[in-house]
Amino acid sequence: MRHYFTGVFFLFATFVSLAQSMLIGTVSDKEGNPVPGATISIKGSATSTLSDDNGRFQIQLESGYETLVITA
Repeated sequence: MRHYFTGVFFLFATFVSLAQSMLIGTVSDKEGNPVPGATISIKGSATSTLSDDNGRFQIQLESGYETLVITA
């Protein structure tokens, strides 16, 4: 069963080039605890990744403005 996860997200973007950028962030719950194994995907794209044991993730963005979908 999928649960759409809403919580506090700390996102730090590092721009690689004008066309693409790498987004590095952490998925946490309402209490600030990391969420391991959350799926982070770009809406309307096949690009996705999983958060690690500490809730950290990185994902390659196709443009500067994307909508992320996070499920846990």
